[in-house]
Amino acid sequence: MNNNLPIGPYQLNHFIFLGISILCIIGTILIAKYKKIPLKYMIIFMLIVSIISEFIKMIHYVEPSFNELGIEDGGILQKEALPFHMCSIQIFLIIILVLTKNEKLKQTLLAFIYPTGFMGATLSLLIPTIDIEFNSLLTYQYFFYHAFLIAFGLYIPLSKEVEINFKTFVKSSIILTSLFICSIWVNSLLSDPIDQTYTNFFFSRKPPIEGLPYLNLNQGWPVYILKVIILGVTLMTLVHLPFLVPKKIGKNQKTKNVNQID
Repeated sequence: MNNNLPIGPYQLNHFIFLGISILCIIGTILIAKYKKIPLKYMIIFMLIVSIISEFIKMIHYVEPSFNELGIEDGGILQKEALPFHMCSIQIFLIIILVLTKNEKLKQTLLAFIYPTGFMGATLSLLIPTIDIEFNSLLTYQYFFYHAFLIAFGLYIPLSKEVEINFKTFVKSSIILTSLFICSIWVNSLLSDPIDQTYTNFFFSRKPPIEGLPYLNLNQGWPVYILKVIILGVTLMTLVHLPFLVPKKIGKNQKTKNVNQID
């Protein structure tokens, strides 16, 4: 494979890895459905994937630190590599799913992972924030982790073990909004204007990459934040519609049948 291919988004390398990711997503879902794998085993599988993914990311982003004598005495993880992006936060949710015995909490977390893991990881594949190189382990970590996260998110409702309804839609929206607001504080706390080191978790400071037609700072940061909120609300609504509309139609039909009997 030619390692000199363009490494940026929407170049040949990106489309190749995007195609591989799509095959990975389809293959994972088909195998899980065909084998009728219980959701608890998919959670464990995703936990293993997450641990491996985070380990690879840490190895890549750790920089050497030096003592007062200029001798290397350890490593420091770059702030931007901390697991505070939406897709990385899923790791903590998955750990809780493995450890907790509270079924109500499990249902809430799984109902939240479905839209945020699915759509968050999809956006990450469509808007990659790394250089895409065939000789870079980080590239494989990035695309495979997000591909498996999409498959896991989609399998949550497909497993029929989690009910997605208007109540979970509201809960998930509240949780997501709270995390987004917290990200503005976290970015402020971790960024250092003097050293010009900044974090951009949840992309609440600036767009993930430059030149995007919708997510941009052309009209200033307040308008950008409004665009992010509108996008979030739209995507959350779209991924819940397949579960909300049929129930609404069914409820109306049931009411109609009762009225006819009366």
